[in-house]
Amino acid sequence: MVKQCPQCGLPGVPLTRGKPSPAALAASEDGRLSLGGCRVAPGQPNWRCPSDHEWRDEDMTAWSAAVDEAITPYR
Repeated sequence: MVKQCPQCGLPGVPLTRGKPSPAALAASEDGRLSLGGCRVAPGQPNWRCPSDHEWRDEDMTAWSAAVDEAITPYR
């Protein structure tokens, strides 16, 4: 499920943090996933739009499914 940016309405991609896997790197290069750096802290944004707006959505089930959908073609 694609989340819409609450600021501009553009479709977002899941934003991940931590050391990315090779599949996550490939998905990021194709714009299907956004990498947010290595620092991981509670409450950080988990979505990003093409305008670089970041936001947090507490529906972690939808976020996890979006991450899986983004990286599956690269496994």
